[in-house]
Amino acid sequence: MNINDLIRAVNPEIITSGLTLTKPLRPTISPLCEEDDLLFVYRRVGGEYSAMPEQIERRPYALVCDSEYARSINNIPLIIVKDTRAAYAHACYIYNEIDAEKMKLIAVTGTNGKTTTATLISAILNHAGMKCGQIGTGTILSGDRNLADSDYSMTTPDPEQLYKALRQMQNDGCSAVVIEATSHALSLGKLVPLEFDIGIFTNLSHEHLDFHEDIESYYQAKLSLFKQAKQAIINIDDEFGERAYNECVLPKTSVGIVGRADAFVTDIERSGEMGTRFYYRESNLITRVEMQLPGAFNIYNAALAMKCAIELGITPKLAKE
Repeated sequence: MNINDLIRAVNPEIITSGLTLTKPLRPTISPLCEEDDLLFVYRRVGGEYSAMPEQIERRPYALVCDSEYARSINNIPLIIVKDTRAAYAHACYIYNEIDAEKMKLIAVTGTNGKTTTATLISAILNHAGMKCGQIGTGTILSGDRNLADSDYSMTTPDPEQLYKALRQMQNDGCSAVVIEATSHALSLGKLVPLEFDIGIFTNLSHEHLDFHEDIESYYQAKLSLFKQAKQAIINIDDEFGERAYNECVLPKTSVGIVGRADAFVTDIERSGEMGTRFYYRESNLITRVEMQLPGAFNIYNAALAMKCAIELGITPKLAKE
C-alpha cells in the first residue's frame, strides 16, 4: 500500500509535505519499525498511547496519529487523522489486498450465541460446497485448515491478524467468511473497512459493562454493525433484538420462537442430552430439523444459522443436514 491509498480510505486532516505518496509502505503499530514502515500510534482504552515518542527506536517513513499526539513529535513526517485505529484497519485491509467481491461476508454479534451461530453457519456452508472461513473465539479456519496459533484466544482479532487471515482465506478460495463481531471490535474500529452481506444479532444482556459505560452504550456498539451490513437477521424474542429490528433501516428478517417473526420455530421436542427436534418455518417453507445441541438458546442459534444459509442460496435440505 502507499499513502495515496490511505488518503482515499480515510481522508487525513494533515499530511507533512515532501512525502512520496506512491512509495510502497508496510503498516505497523510496532515502535520497532523500519524506514519503509508507516507507523500507526493510537490511544489505548485506558487513555495512554500505544507508543510514546521515546519508544520509537528507528525512524519510520511517516507516522499516523491524532492531532494531540502529533504535538509531541518533531523529527518524523506526520499523517494526522481523526481515528488512528480505524485508519490502521483500513491500512491492513489495503495492504493485504482484500477483494471484497470474492467472498460473502457474514458477521454475528450479540452477548451470547456468537460462536455457536457462526460455527453452524460455517458448517452448513462447507457442507453445501460453499467453502467458508470462520473467525471467532479461539478459531481462525479456512475451510478445515487452521490458521491460528495454538495460543490464539481472541474473538475478533486485531487488524494485522484479521486482514492477513482474510487474505489467506481469499487465496484458499473461500467464497464466504463468517466473523464473530464483538462490541469491543466494533467500538475500536477493527472492522470498519468491511461491508457485510449479512449482519446477525443474537441477543444482548448486561455484560461487558467494564468496557462500555452503560447498557445503552453496549447496545449502540452492537447496533453499529448494521451501518456496515447490506442485510440484517435479528432475534426479536430478545428485548434488545426487538428494538434493533425496529430501529434497523436495512432490509431485515426477524427470527424467533413465539411465531410472530418472519422465520420461526414450532413443535419443539427437547430430548435432553441427545439434542432437540423442531420445525423451522417461514412464509411457504416448513422443514423438520434435528440437532445434537440441547437447550432453547441453541434453537435460536440454529434458526439464525438456517435463515442466514437460506438467504445465501443454500437449500433448506442441505442446511438442516
